[in-house]
Amino acid sequence: MTDNRGATASTTKLITVRRPPQLMRARVTMPGTFTFNLEGETNVTYILQSSADGVNWTNVMTLPSPDLPAPATVPTSGQEPMQLWRAVMQ
Repeated sequence: MTDNRGATASTTKLITVRRPPQLMRARVTMPGTFTFNLEGETNVTYILQSSADGVNWTNVMTLPSPDLPAPATVPTSGQEPMQLWRAVMQ
């Protein structure tokens, strides 16, 4: 970087790119049961969330630093016409 007097300065920045969590092999195994494998980074706590509209999300389960891929089963009411799921890093 050079200023208007010709002085030059530089800085080094460290950028860390995180691998986003993914719900793989997601399926409803029976009415009221949602099963998936969580894939992502190790040594990270994940929060599983659900939503009926993709705008308002509810925390369903916390997965503290799971061994990945982490299989999980979540009971649901089975009454929702559509349910969206995601995992977010805490």
